[in-house]
This record gives sequence, structure tokens and C-alpha cells, in this order.
Amino acid sequence: MQPVNDDMTLGEVKTYVKALFEKNGWDTLGPDSQALYLTAEIGELCQRLIELKYVEHELNLLDYVDEGKRKMLEAKHEQIRHKAGEELSDVLWNTVAVGWLLGLDIPAAARAKMSADLEREWD
Repeated sequence: MQPVNDDMTLGEVKTYVKALFEKNGWDTLGPDSQALYLTAEIGELCQRLIELKYVEHELNLLDYVDEGKRKMLEAKHEQIRHKAGEELSDVLWNTVAVGWLLGLDIPAAARAKMSADLEREWD
């Protein structure tokens, strides 16, 4: 497997995901099964976003929170943000996996959709 870098293209993400799936035997799943995993990961991401909103609400009440509690909430906020990033990565990997299992050229599909969006009249 190729090393992960900060400037990975969508095609490189696909290559990484494919290698990861083949290494772990997950490539035997169909796109429908993989879509269920994607749905679960979206649910986990949403849970982290809800947790962030709750902590942010508490932080907005800083006038009523002592310094120790504020620092604890700020640390908790950063920890949840990190977990949200991990869940977002899982959503990306699973999205790419569904496309790969369907035999789609994901970068080409993304470019076509972006071009269509540029021409679209948004109401």
C-alpha cells in the first residue's frame, strides 16, 4: 500500500481504499453491503456533530462555568472534533469503496457532476 500524504487525489484515495480492502478481505462485499457500512459511518459522524453542538452550547455559557470546567469542555470539544474527523474519513473511504465496487471512475464522475453543478440554476 502506498503511504498516505496530504495531497492525495481522489484517484489515489481509491487506490488506497482498494488496497486496504483487498488486504483485509473486504473486497468480497457487494456495493449494497458497503452502502450499509457507509450509512453507519454517516450516523456516527452525525453523533459526533450532535456532541459538538452540545459542548459548544455549554461553552457559550462561559459566564456560568468555572475555569476548570471551561478547560475541560475545551479539551472535550477538541477530542470530539478529532473523532468527527475520523468519522468523516470513514465516510470518505466507504463512499469511495461503494463507487469502486460499482466499477465507477469516481474522479470522472465527480468532475462531470461538478461541471453540471456549474451550469445548474439553483433555486
